[in-house]
Amino acid sequence: MHSLRADRGMISFYGVVIALFFLLLWSLWFFYAPIPVYETGQLIGIRQDGRMKATFPAATLAVIRPGQNAYIQADTTSDTFAPKPLPAIIMDVSSRAKDGQIEVILEAIQNNAGYSGSGYNGVEGLHALKDTIVWVTVAVDQISPAALVLRTSGKLIRTPPISINSRG
Repeated sequence: MHSLRADRGMISFYGVVIALFFLLLWSLWFFYAPIPVYETGQLIGIRQDGRMKATFPAATLAVIRPGQNAYIQADTTSDTFAPKPLPAIIMDVSSRAKDGQIEVILEAIQNNAGYSGSGYNGVEGLHALKDTIVWVTVAVDQISPAALVLRTSGKLIRTPPISINSRG
């Protein structure tokens, strides 16, 4: 009985304070951490001037604009050959959808330091990937984890729900 009267509950108090501190940190992350939202399209060709054409779903017309950064990545199944993404800039976006797709014109960033060891040498190397699917990824928004949960559940009215597809 003496040990029960001698306990002042300090260990429990410190445990609750530490738990509340971590709950506060998690809450700050949940409501304020920026998470990028990406749209993915498919590269359909390379023009004579070196610019590339890609298609995206028509729903992305409102969020894809000229000047945005994009990354071009070959979809390889090989474990030994996995080229780095090729950075590019969106130069033009078609204003009309055709067959549920919009066309986007991209230009590769050629002076990217350290890109020579990527597995394919810029736009010229993409010509070698004729039978490979090449994806184009564009970051179109940044939202908090809380907004992402609400968007995914469909509870956030003013924004479209997030699609769960891994590609296109």
